[in-house]
Amino acid sequence: MRPGATAKGKHSVKPRRSKLAEEKNISAEEEAEIKAAWEIFALYDVASYEDEKEGVIRSGDVSRAMKSAVPSRRCRDGLRL
Repeated sequence: MRPGATAKGKHSVKPRRSKLAEEKNISAEEEAEIKAAWEIFALYDVASYEDEKEGVIRSGDVSRAMKSAVPSRRCRDGLRL
């Protein structure tokens, strides 16, 4: 079998990185995860942000997401490794 071909004879398609992903040195898979997360919080047709093609996110939503991604100080202090 040729390199890059699947059992059915078609080439496997690897997702292509955007220019921004290449600049930030992230994989196409990581970029897709970021886009999926963005879609969870994105708002469209927000007053004074009509020109934003990909929507906007409320700063409070970003703050809550970041806080939930990091264990609280109380939780970290209680952990013993």
